[in-house]
Amino acid sequence: MAAFSIGVLGLSFAFWGFRGAFIISLLMFDKYILGLLKIPGALGIEFVTLSSVLSGIVFGPLNGFIISAFLPPVLDGIRMVVSYMGEEVMPFVPSRDNFIDGIAAAISGSLSFLPFIAAISIGTVSKKILSVVTGIILMHEEEKFLLTANALPNIVFTIAAGYVIGSFLGLG
Repeated sequence: MAAFSIGVLGLSFAFWGFRGAFIISLLMFDKYILGLLKIPGALGIEFVTLSSVLSGIVFGPLNGFIISAFLPPVLDGIRMVVSYMGEEVMPFVPSRDNFIDGIAAAISGSLSFLPFIAAISIGTVSKKILSVVTGIILMHEEEKFLLTANALPNIVFTIAAGYVIGSFLGLG
């Protein structure tokens, strides 16, 4: 898996430069390190939202959507193949949450003319609202109507980390 990760980061750097490789590394960190350690997203610490919002700003709305909606299931599938986790996630197939991440990336990318922190904030909050609404409509998850315990910490973490990382990448 290490060789694959190095290859993916190398290709990301070749095609998208340092910013792209860094954003992809955030996604890989979330899928591989946090996923293998089983660190729950209930703590509000997850990097998928952050990488989605940043990919929309860096790559534009359409490319951000494609990267955010289709790359995470591929990385999940590879993780499952390499180290069988017995998860109930269908590998290589985008889920509702992947498309919501893609929409958040497209929203952030469309708002890249705004100050950086505003684009990150709107993209992150939009993702959480879409998650709640689709959870209620499609999956009848009434408990999602009230922002769950991880929503507020996740929003705060994503905006704060996004501001720091965006400044590091020269975006903000």
